Amino acid sequence: MSIIPACLVLVLGFAVLINDIKAATPEETAAMAKLKDACVKQIGLTPEEASLISGATEIKSDGKPVSKNLQCYVLCFYKNLGLIDESGKQKPEVIYKYMERVFTDKTKIKPALEKCASVKGENACEVVYNFENCIEGLM
Repeated sequence: MSIIPACLVLVLGFAVLINDIKAATPEETAAMAKLKDACVKQIGLTPEEASLISGATEIKSDGKPVSKNLQCYVLCFYKNLGLIDESGKQKPEVIYKYMERVFTDKTKIKPALEKCASVKGENACEVVYNFENCIEGLM
C-alpha cells in the first residue's frame, strides 16, 4: 500500500488528544482516515473492535485487555507509515522526525523515545501496542 507522506502528521492516536500538537490539515485528516480504514480491513477487525479505535491508534479499552486484533491494527498503522519495518523493527530516526513534526514541545520527545524504546511484548503486535501506550503516557 502506498502511503501519502502527509499521513505522518497523525500516526499516533494520542496526537489528536494532546494540547501541544500541531493542527492537521483536512488533507492529512482524510489520509489518516483512509489508512485507518485500510488497516481495519487488512486486520479483519469486527465492527465492535473498530468502534474502540479513537483517532488514529488510540484504543478505548476502559482498562480491559485489548484483543490481539486491535494490537495488530496499531502495528499495521505503524508499518504503513514506515515507522516500523516489515519485520516489526522500529525505525527510531523516522519516529523521531515524525514526532518533531507533530509535537510542539520538542523537549519531551527524546526522553519519551528513550524510555519507550525497550518495551517488550509476546509478539510484534503487542510490542508496538505497548510502545504506543508508553509514548501516550509520557507525552
